[in-house]
Amino acid sequence: TMMGQLTQHYRVITFDNRGIGGTTLGTQPFTIPQMADDTAGLLQALGIDHAYVLGWSMGSHVGQELVLKYPQRVDRLILYASLCGGREAIRAPETMQQFTDTSGGPLQRGQRLLNLILPPAWVRDHLPYLLEVFVHPLDRASQATVDKQVQAEREWAGTCDRLSQVSRPTLVVTGSDDQATPPANSLILAERILNAWLAYFAGGGHGIMCQYPEQFASTIQ
Repeated sequence: TMMGQLTQHYRVITFDNRGIGGTTLGTQPFTIPQMADDTAGLLQALGIDHAYVLGWSMGSHVGQELVLKYPQRVDRLILYASLCGGREAIRAPETMQQFTDTSGGPLQRGQRLLNLILPPAWVRDHLPYLLEVFVHPLDRASQATVDKQVQAEREWAGTCDRLSQVSRPTLVVTGSDDQATPPANSLILAERILNAWLAYFAGGGHGIMCQYPEQFASTIQ
């Protein structure tokens, strides 16, 4: 697996954002910069001065705000399935609606998300594995959390006009078949971040780490 390969070379820390799993929801509306503050606070609490930072999808938006506000905390930045937000972002109009559709049970929700995150043909060939991976985590986020995350995404002003200020080595990763975050967004990021590298996975969807775990891990090491 991707995590198994990474842990052979790195100390890997994953964490839940506000309202997910065992992390409290708080009383304030969510914002993307706020989540970057949370991440910096977690690093400080763990006694980690700086780290390689990998952000996927919304996490990559948090990663951009983190490197801009706390550059000393970031050794290397990996933006995976990302966009720079604001008016310049290239979005699929139906994406947010599908992500926020909570109708049906966990199985139905899981199947909808799978077909958004990964190419449908690939999903059909790997359905038992994917349902095990994706369905159970859906119970870790309440509807209140999902709503707050959606609002944070909608209100995020983005970083498009600040990307030239990113001072840390950056790898941008995208898949040619990403329906949730069109890959053209990664071209914007790679062009505007100084000395950024772009990794492009042919046939890759929004969840490349599931499709090509070994290749993905090798690319980001």
